[in-house]
Amino acid sequence: MNSVVASEKDSSKSRAAGSFRHLPEELLLQVWDALPPLERVCASQVCHHWRASALGSPRLWTRLIFLSAPWDAWTTAVWPNTAVRSKWEQLAVRNIFNPAPGSTIVAFFCELLSRSAQMPLDITVIPPEQPADIGEFAAALRDHAHRVSRLHFRYCQSKTFGHFLQDAGGNFPALRTLTVGFNDSKIAIADKPRRAPDSPLPALRQLHFGVDTSLWPWGCADLDLSGVEDLTIVPRNEDNIRHSLSSCPNLSSLSLVMAYWFHGHGDDAFRTELTQIRTICVSKMHDPTDNYVFYLFDDARFLDLTFDCRGRMPWAVGGLPSSCRALEQPVRLTVRLRNYTYEIEAVDPAERRRCIMLDTHTVGVTPPLWNFWLRAQTAASATIDAAAWSFFTTGLPSSYVIPELTLVVRAHPSELQRVSLAPLSGLEKLRIDVLQPRLRFPRGAVPRLIRDTRLRSLSLAADATFEDVELLSTLVDTVIYI
Repeated sequence: MNSVVASEKDSSKSRAAGSFRHLPEELLLQVWDALPPLERVCASQVCHHWRASALGSPRLWTRLIFLSAPWDAWTTAVWPNTAVRSKWEQLAVRNIFNPAPGSTIVAFFCELLSRSAQMPLDITVIPPEQPADIGEFAAALRDHAHRVSRLHFRYCQSKTFGHFLQDAGGNFPALRTLTVGFNDSKIAIADKPRRAPDSPLPALRQLHFGVDTSLWPWGCADLDLSGVEDLTIVPRNEDNIRHSLSSCPNLSSLSLVMAYWFHGHGDDAFRTELTQIRTICVSKMHDPTDNYVFYLFDDARFLDLTFDCRGRMPWAVGGLPSSCRALEQPVRLTVRLRNYTYEIEAVDPAERRRCIMLDTHTVGVTPPLWNFWLRAQTAASATIDAAAWSFFTTGLPSSYVIPELTLVVRAHPSELQRVSLAPLSGLEKLRIDVLQPRLRFPRGAVPRLIRDTRLRSLSLAADATFEDVELLSTLVDTVIYI
């Protein structure tokens, strides 16, 4: 009996070892991404087989954090769960961070760099307090600079930034995205051909500076930015914006974070310069910037404008022009609700676009949708999230005409219960779309919605199930599955 039990135990251990031995790299990568930077090394040492899998997967080591110290205030700010670590846990991580007596953080970073083979690198830098101290880090990266495709500074001053680029050799032929001063996790890297072959930054396409930096424009005076297409800056005045236009002659997208805006006049000459940029986003507005922003961008020459007003506290619009006033009529309207954010989009017949972003927490104290943002707009069609219907219809002008309406159900058929078509006039075509396949709409859900409306056609999502198809055919002239 004992021999049978022992045999079963050995077999179980063998199966467990086999499962670890064949651990998918994708699973380890998910664990890797969820951990603070120092604990990623701990994850690779969970067991012998996991360590072997990690060391045999160069892709796991292509995203590195460059720290000036194992634990500091900035590390805690970026990864909040580090604040609750006990002293012995921090000590254990430090021992892994500096595995050998006399070892340095730079030596540890060099060891991690060697594990990525020749794959492209994504480097995040949390610099030391003294700008000159960053030289050792940059020198360690010099032999790998040709592989860096993305470089992010969590916070940085102009001297530190200049020291880093100089000590790293200044030549980053594969660098496509450079970000400083904010969380860059949601910025996508555009894979585009090189534009400036004679430049030390021939592949650079995106340059983004946040509120935790004072770099722009002083820290970038010596950089060739002719290939930059997407730029984010925190301007203090119009001169900062003009500098971005002259430094980046091929700019197509500009994001203006108005948190530190000091003054500006917004004359027509400056407005004309800005109209050369196809896409402009304005965010972090505050009281002194309201008049400036809405009057500056009240011009039909702007093709694509986004006003990101999330988190904006109570404000008075007074006689400010509507953000959509310059559009031709009628427009195509879209209202989405996702991640606690309302996104209102209006596109006119000439394909000029205006987008307004409001968060659900402060939307009650911001200017009304119809009395300000969409003031005097007429719609040829509208696409509305069912969950945002109440927001869309609050303040809607009486007998508002929308010939074509698309209702988007994001997660559950019950979202349709929030919708009433009574506030609309002239509705001829209704489409019900879903964002998740195989949703099942119970009997009566759609007939209740359309019972008082005479529709010419009703379009239903083909990848959803509607339990009262026969009844719908008697209520609508044409039922289409799309």
